[in-house]
Amino acid sequence: MEDETAKGNLGSAGSVNASISPTIGIETNHKDFYNVLLNYANQTLTTADSITVVTLSNGCPFTDGSVVYQARALYNVMFDTYKVFLDNCEEENNNNSRLMKPEEEENKDLSSLFDAAIFPNPGTANFNIATFGLTEGNVDVTISDVTGKIVYQNKLQVTNALTNFDIDIISGVYFVKIHDSSLNKTLIKKLVVQQ
Repeated sequence: MEDETAKGNLGSAGSVNASISPTIGIETNHKDFYNVLLNYANQTLTTADSITVVTLSNGCPFTDGSVVYQARALYNVMFDTYKVFLDNCEEENNNNSRLMKPEEEENKDLSSLFDAAIFPNPGTANFNIATFGLTEGNVDVTISDVTGKIVYQNKLQVTNALTNFDIDIISGVYFVKIHDSSLNKTLIKKLVVQQ
């Protein structure tokens, strides 16, 4: 499948991918990733595709497969960003585990990390926000145009690291300020609206 995709034979790659019957989670992840990659190449991405990429990108390469690294690269292309992902692997308590974290990793405080992605971007009226570092809670969302005029402001409920909002504004570039009061962290993301 990788060869067909690399050669640009998307129809053939799609046929190969459709013929795969995964039996374990890593195979399912691989198939899901290539479905998204083919949709990206064909410019037919859906919200479900974006969620799949976010989920795979935040996975553990040791238990979810090396496709996690490919999903991270696709994530950065799809969302036009450069995000460095952490390997979200469960810490094992026995010394024989291949998933043991190095000593310096154990001392990092990851509880204060916060990031988010908005999709689809560009989009028209309904947008999703995937949060990293906040699974459940609230975020304050403020959207401003390039002059600084606020065009949208609301507190949104985050469930399973996702929330969404509808907005009726003219086409253009906007800045989305996302504030997590529980961590006292604020992000600013670019949003392109195309009506």
